[in-house]
Amino acid sequence: MFKRVLIAALIAVAALTAPPQAYAQPVAEASSEDAERAFLVWMQPVLSVLERASVVNEAFQGDLDPYVRNDQMMQLAFTTRDRARGYRQLMSQLQAELRAAPRFEHPGAPETYILMAETISRDTGTYLQNMDSMLGHIISLVDAMEADDDAAVARVGPRLMQSAVLLLDGQIVTLRARQQLLRVDDTAYHALGAMMSLYDGMRVAIVLTMPDRAGAMIDTSHAAARWSASGREAVVAARTDLPTVASRERALLEEMLELEERFFAVNDRVVAALEVAARNAENRGVQQRLMNALVQAEADYMRINQRIIELTSDLAGAGVEL
Repeated sequence: MFKRVLIAALIAVAALTAPPQAYAQPVAEASSEDAERAFLVWMQPVLSVLERASVVNEAFQGDLDPYVRNDQMMQLAFTTRDRARGYRQLMSQLQAELRAAPRFEHPGAPETYILMAETISRDTGTYLQNMDSMLGHIISLVDAMEADDDAAVARVGPRLMQSAVLLLDGQIVTLRARQQLLRVDDTAYHALGAMMSLYDGMRVAIVLTMPDRAGAMIDTSHAAARWSASGREAVVAARTDLPTVASRERALLEEMLELEERFFAVNDRVVAALEVAARNAENRGVQQRLMNALVQAEADYMRINQRIIELTSDLAGAGVEL
């Protein structure tokens, strides 16, 4: 069971909404199944923090050029700054919530659960800190634009880019590390690979000094396509190995596999977006459209993962081993 809980929890920007009263749900006995349920319950406030933080990823679409100061560009800049200020307040609130969250403890939980809970908390904290840093640089950049201070723009611009790349690099490294905890024949192994390709694509789109951007886009699209192919093979194998269980539990397992197929369908869109962008890779408008497509794919991943977590909880309650 822990395998499925692990992957549902650890996709980097997993989304889950749950009523606050669920966070304090008591555990009656020190059994293995109770430990799994307790771990799911413990994860919910952390995942709620990640869900609310992830809205920032969709908030800054638009090609902001700090060296263009016409009315339209400045209006976009002021709107972006206002959003950044609001989201910095949100980051402060979420960081406080994360600090206040209790450590995971359960008498029946193996050490693996304890270590994974610590990893989730640490990585979430790092993600929030890096996001807050990026928002601060956005505010400073627009301040410099408003002051018509090109020297300040020249100082802040690279810092903003560096913080954005740092966020993406952190996502990629975290996903790669988590992937190593899974078997190659696990569908989740391939889902994590697809997400790495998505963040690799974002990185290719935004790094200003990217050598051979078109070639990098093609390489990333090929990697993403391989994850779709291998992931679908894993889904087919998993479907043939479905255990004979009660009809309701079998329906839940079938839905889980259908969701995983949808995950790789989203990855197909990532492949297509990268292939289109590679045809005119140095065009800033093309790069922005690629980023918009990848941000939307990331949001779709989150929505799919939300349902996966709900199914995981239902299956755990039914005593189904995954």
